Amino acid sequence: MTVARDDGLQLETHDLVWREADDWLDSGPVHLSHHNAELSASRFSYDLSARRGWFTDGVEATIVQDGERVHVRANQGEEGDDRLVLEGDVSIHSENGNTFTCRRLETDLGGTFAQLSGDVHATLSSGDLQAQTVKLERGGVYAEGAVSLRLDLQSARKSDGT
Repeated sequence: MTVARDDGLQLETHDLVWREADDWLDSGPVHLSHHNAELSASRFSYDLSARRGWFTDGVEATIVQDGERVHVRANQGEEGDDRLVLEGDVSIHSENGNTFTCRRLETDLGGTFAQLSGDVHATLSSGDLQAQTVKLERGGVYAEGAVSLRLDLQSARKSDGT
C-alpha cells in the first residue's frame, strides 16, 4: 500500500491501521521517501493532526546532499516540520568515505544542513574529529564542545598544492 501526502512525502507499507478517533496511523515495516531522503523502519506511527511521524525498532535512511549519498542508521527517529531527527547509536557513512557516530542527528529534508550531537566522532579523509556538537553546512564543518582534531596536512591539501 502507498500513501502520499500533499508535500510529496510517500509512505509504503504492507499493513496500516488508522485509529480514526485519535487521527493516528500505525504500521509495521515502512519505507518513506521525500525529496532528497528515503527512510525505512521496523515500526511507524503518525499523528495526522500534528503532521508528525515516529520511527522505532531500527531506522535506516539515505539522504542525498550536494549530489552525494549519505547512509544513516539509528535506533529511532521523528519527522515533522520538514525536519528529520534520528536518535540512538547514530552512524553516518558518506560515499566519499567520511564516517560519523553520535547520539543524535537532526537534518532538514531539503538537505541543506545537519547537526550531530552527543559524543560525536568523525573519521574524515583529512583526519579525525571529536566534539559534543558538529554542524555540517554547505560552508563547512563546525565543531563545538570538547573539540579534538587530528588533521593530516598532506591529505588536507587541495589538488593545486595549497
